[in-house]
Amino acid sequence: MRDIRFISIADTIEILDYYEVEGSSPRVVKIIAAGGVGYANRVYVNGLGTEAFTILSNTALLLTLPDDAQSVALGELEFSVSSSMLTSRKGRTSLSFGTTKHISSVAGIEKLIQQVVKDLLSDVSSNRFSLSDGGGLVSSLGSVAFTPSAANKIASSIQASISNTQTSIQNNQVGQKLPADEKLLSLEMSSIDFNESTGTASAGIRLVSYAGVDFTIPLAL
Repeated sequence: MRDIRFISIADTIEILDYYEVEGSSPRVVKIIAAGGVGYANRVYVNGLGTEAFTILSNTALLLTLPDDAQSVALGELEFSVSSSMLTSRKGRTSLSFGTTKHISSVAGIEKLIQQVVKDLLSDVSSNRFSLSDGGGLVSSLGSVAFTPSAANKIASSIQASISNTQTSIQNNQVGQKLPADEKLLSLEMSSIDFNESTGTASAGIRLVSYAGVDFTIPLAL
């Protein structure tokens, strides 16, 4: 059975160039990419997502800058474009939440990824119909400062949430007739990095399905 897609893990489209459209008001930026723009579902401006864009071709789109960026010099803006497609497990990927321009259903490994992320970020026992659900990652890290000195505490919290998520999903899958690529075999933390200047961290979570599909889920914390 297919689920409605509300979490997307997909390619990050390679940007080749961008420039401001002269005389546009509000300000509009044209973004040129290597390809895949036809599947673009969100553009990020300095890390903030927006869907105020128009696709011109498979290699170009027009982006209306968000209100907060209208007065910012172009040289101080950074852009990235996420796709609604996942074509490679080796290239850069992005994880996004919520509805997008391309609302669709999801199955297979992408359905399993969505289930893992949803459970991982949900509070423990937040599902009244299944009190064992919820990895509790967000609540466990809520009061932790993201610094290298807190690395062990953060890593332990992430690992505990991953273990809770694996147990919850595997228990829920017992007795279900699922395709092998939708059934969780293992889940583990593969990496964690800290950025002292921004006070943030990023982690990689390695998921393996019974079909043998190995995928690393990127999380920005």
